[in-house]
Amino acid sequence: MSYHKLSPPAPEGIQVVYESCSQRCCFNQFKISGAELEALNILRFSARRPFDKENEGHKDMLKRLWGKVFSDTEYPVNGVSEKWKEFGFQGKDPSTDFRGAGLFGLQQLMYLAENYSNEFIEMKNSAKDYSFAISALNITVVFI
Repeated sequence: MSYHKLSPPAPEGIQVVYESCSQRCCFNQFKISGAELEALNILRFSARRPFDKENEGHKDMLKRLWGKVFSDTEYPVNGVSEKWKEFGFQGKDPSTDFRGAGLFGLQQLMYLAENYSNEFIEMKNSAKDYSFAISALNITVVFI
């Protein structure tokens, strides 16, 4: 196996291996550039960075998401609420649903909510037959 240093370097505890499907498939089959492969792997290690309930920055991002989704309701003291299920999380503690997409999944939801707020609200409100939040996280995982 070969290892490749990234700029910026991978967070502590994350090892990026390029002798993988991305090098064999993306690089060879789709002819992406080395820079594009590096960007893809940066996204992949971002998805491996877990959501940390004790990290103030992570908690703040979750609180901001609450404000975008439930603007008329005060954020729960511990971040746990049955209302998260209304948004499409599997349970009342959304942090357990970030395990596949990691912190990157929350960042994706926030990006959508902050930069495409009208579309975000429309998608959230039209999600009657599926769970919006968990579906968005699953799509994030598929793309990375």
